[in-house]
Amino acid sequence: MERMTPLLEFCPDEKNIERLSSVGQLKERVQSVQHFATLCHQISHDEKASQDVFIELMDPKSTKKTPKYTLFIVDRPCKSNQKFAAFVVPQGRETDWLFGSNEGRRQLADNAKFQRLLVIHLGRDHQFASLDCVQTELAGIVSSLQPQGLPPNTQIPFLSLGAQVNQRKEIHRGVSDSTGEYVVEEVEEEDDGKPVILRRLIFFSNPNVIQSEARMKNGKVDLKYLACQHHLVMVEELRQNLDMTNHGLKSILVLGLGGGALCTYLHQAYPQFKVDGVEIDPTMVDLARKYFGFKPSENLRPHIADGLSFVQDAAASESRERYGCIMLDVDCKDRSLGISCPPPSFLEPNFIQSVKQCLNPQGIFFMNLVCRDEARRNGVTEMLRESFASVQIKKIKGEASGGRKSSKK
Repeated sequence: MERMTPLLEFCPDEKNIERLSSVGQLKERVQSVQHFATLCHQISHDEKASQDVFIELMDPKSTKKTPKYTLFIVDRPCKSNQKFAAFVVPQGRETDWLFGSNEGRRQLADNAKFQRLLVIHLGRDHQFASLDCVQTELAGIVSSLQPQGLPPNTQIPFLSLGAQVNQRKEIHRGVSDSTGEYVVEEVEEEDDGKPVILRRLIFFSNPNVIQSEARMKNGKVDLKYLACQHHLVMVEELRQNLDMTNHGLKSILVLGLGGGALCTYLHQAYPQFKVDGVEIDPTMVDLARKYFGFKPSENLRPHIADGLSFVQDAAASESRERYGCIMLDVDCKDRSLGISCPPPSFLEPNFIQSVKQCLNPQGIFFMNLVCRDEARRNGVTEMLRESFASVQIKKIKGEASGGRKSSKK
């Protein structure tokens, strides 16, 4: 009828009816259902189709532009009597290697002994009342993703680490010109059966990677705690080198300040050394001071500068004192390059030569290298061997895929 507004309703399941305001919204809902049905068909008819597949589910009733749920489908090649289960990862734990990487999720599926495991991440910007509410909301979606051969009314188990799903507390959120949107948040975990609070810096451009992490103790940052495994390796190698009476080590340069955890730890452990931390993003320096216990002093100095230029200028300066140790821990913003750390510009031979010129004769160079491309990783190793007398490689399980390299001059 003329001048009558059409009534548009969408019924996604037997229990819910959603009233929509435009034909465009209705088309989006229908197309979404079609896409999901196509994916379910592919997965059920092609065993390889589910390898590394993930599905992002938006909440049509929310104004949030981020997924409410992300579902990862993990299939085991071996047969099992236990066919299918869903594992809900509590908020704040999605960055764990076991849940945040393909290799970790495969190990989780092996441990759970299900033939297909659905690993579910809960969106950072959304609220979840309980595990039961998550199960109720996802029951239909999960049922559609079950492997072939299961009876239609099969009871699908929902697994998790406990009954609580909300373990994340947002402390601060902002936007940086260099890294984009970020958040400082706290999550609760267990350590030897005791609850611990961890404060983390997360970049939304790579939300499953922790940029900086600190442990809270009595409401304050524990300055003697290091979370990153590659930081622990660097510090241990440094300690062993000092035990071998390296008297030339009086100053340390850290390229990539981040939350300042590594610089702060080095300053606490070796207050007699000068520690210089270089960070291109001034916002990160402010965050390190406000939220991660970074306190500049005469022997702990932040420098807001491009790490490439800083090293090249230091190498060209005849008056500047040479460093006893240089640590490179800068992440790569371009995820399409197959390398997460450092950016390719830090792997150029000219830069490595500048690093060498900045070191004293007994100096040590540590590089955090995270690279999925084996050929490229081997190329970096060969380049280091051409520049340094001794190169050691430390591979760290449980962090992002790639080698961690410790290079000695």
